[in-house]
Amino acid sequence: MKTNAANKYLLPEGLWAALFLLTPLVYHGQVYDGVLLPKLLVFQICALALLIWCFKCRPVIVFPQGFFAALFAYHLLAVLSVAQSVNRTETVVQLSQYLTVVFWTLDTAAFLRILRVAAWGGLPVALIGLAQYLGLGFAWIPSNANPSATFFHRNAAAEYLIAVLPLAWLGFRLARTQKSALAHAGLLTLLGAFLVCTRTRGAWVGLAGSVVLCAIVGYCTRQSGGTVPFARLKRGLSVAIVLLVALSATLPENLQHTGMQHFDEKKSDAFAAVASIVSEQGHRGRLNVWRHTLDLILDHPLVGVGLGNWQFLYPIYARGDQVNVTASPSRPHNDLLWITSELGMLGLIFYLALLLAAARFAISLLRSANSVTRTTSLALVAVILAHLGEGLFNFPRERIVPALCFWFSLGGLALLHTEQQRTILVRIRLLPATVCLAGLLLASALCITLVRIAYDRQHLSVFIAERRQDWKAVIQAAEAANQYGTLRANTFTALGRARYHTGDLDGAQQAYETALRLHPNYLNTHNNLGIVYRRTGQLDRAENALLQAIYLYPGFTEAHNNLGLVYRDQGRLDEALAAFRKAVDRVPVAQIFHNMAEVYRLKQDLLSAQKYDLRALETDPGFTPARRALIRLGAQPRALPSPPEPDDAP
Repeated sequence: MKTNAANKYLLPEGLWAALFLLTPLVYHGQVYDGVLLPKLLVFQICALALLIWCFKCRPVIVFPQGFFAALFAYHLLAVLSVAQSVNRTETVVQLSQYLTVVFWTLDTAAFLRILRVAAWGGLPVALIGLAQYLGLGFAWIPSNANPSATFFHRNAAAEYLIAVLPLAWLGFRLARTQKSALAHAGLLTLLGAFLVCTRTRGAWVGLAGSVVLCAIVGYCTRQSGGTVPFARLKRGLSVAIVLLVALSATLPENLQHTGMQHFDEKKSDAFAAVASIVSEQGHRGRLNVWRHTLDLILDHPLVGVGLGNWQFLYPIYARGDQVNVTASPSRPHNDLLWITSELGMLGLIFYLALLLAAARFAISLLRSANSVTRTTSLALVAVILAHLGEGLFNFPRERIVPALCFWFSLGGLALLHTEQQRTILVRIRLLPATVCLAGLLLASALCITLVRIAYDRQHLSVFIAERRQDWKAVIQAAEAANQYGTLRANTFTALGRARYHTGDLDGAQQAYETALRLHPNYLNTHNNLGIVYRRTGQLDRAENALLQAIYLYPGFTEAHNNLGLVYRDQGRLDEALAAFRKAVDRVPVAQIFHNMAEVYRLKQDLLSAQKYDLRALETDPGFTPARRALIRLGAQPRALPSPPEPDDAP
């Protein structure tokens, strides 16, 4: 009977092991979002398999009542948030990620084994990351910011590391042999050294806060009479681990491929990164983002703006703060603010209720007489607290593997509590209709992920071709992506630019308008669409588009210049001059001075026209249009000839 009971959990245990061993290593270099989507795909496949197993082998699932109620309400609110979303496509896409629920498929013994597997899953990640940092290999793995192992960004790698470090400590603490203790000590050292090499300050703060709080809780709930196997050896190894990890901060980086985001002066070394945490500008603009996000929350307090829609509303509140022509944040770099802004105060309440239920479970388990249960609970609490601490500065809730560790730890506390104390429980019978509905939802989420991967393969080609200004390749890749749906606004903004540069103004207008349906506050698209409207004689629409771009980013020099051109074409010459002055006051550009000169010529003020053409030549001595205009006026400026510049560009 015991053998049959053990065999019953072989399949789900194998699936969980695959999740924790394979998911950290999976990526796709030919996909734009080549980390999140492949990892999500593996997760969803395993979740669907676990649902099928549940139906066949464990048709009754048991939850603590309060935990289940908070979990259900939180996810139901996420589903309902589609009603208030500006971009409902993005909400559905996000739902396919956040609603992939894993079922109760392990007993306590299997759960503890999976925790050990999850810890050792970090070993290859740490080895790859350290090899990248030291210049020993793996530079060919794509990355925006190395060392990142297989996560494409060092921050994402750090968020994973702080999730598995407490699990590695659990294995070290519970080791029953000297060999196991030494092995886990080595694992802890490698994971800690790689975490130091990432120089991710939010992860350091999150883990440090978690360790301090857990140390206090562990001390306050300690039980007398318990013994730790090989206590003296482990104390010595603990000191050695701390010293070795500290020494890793002195390792010189030798990155062969740094990615787009190299270490800056605030992270020139690990010690500088630590010092920058409390520096005046150590927040890197996050405080302003949080302040604007609070304004957004005040305008949408109850149910938020819809899952995944923060990025589309934020520019209205930022008005150019942390938003410009090259970048706009997609998340507020604070998970609690992110949840509140998108799901409202109700979403935050349900999320906190879930954490409160887990806290009650942890307190109960830490009072247990069983030392294994107490130590395991403390490790799970450390994972949760580290995730929440890092979430105050970044966005680990979006990362597949850190989020998996977080939710697995919450579920683990509920599982241990349920098996130890039979409190008020909710029993859900997996009837065929229930399984079919859940299976349909999971299968739909899986299909959405497959579509996103296919789309992002083409979008990556769009991204690369746009950087090369290969407009025909942009059009080809964007049209191929469009076969899978309209998922990304920047795909259509790039398509609009490509059609503009190939002379297809109608196609450019259509592409830009599609982009704005997906992202109504994308300032570059408003500016570009304003240019197209002007070129096609739709001057009123051009004015509105450019005014919207300037509203979103008052310092948008190009949009001020383009608005001046619209006013010039409308005969509103004084307003044109005012727009040009706003542009040139920010960035003195020869073309804008020349545009002002053209307006003065229309006003028959030739002296002022000459003055501003001379200003244009002072700014750029080789600016041919100004030189030719001055020659027509009878002046003889000294200027080198150069090809004429366009008066606007998308």
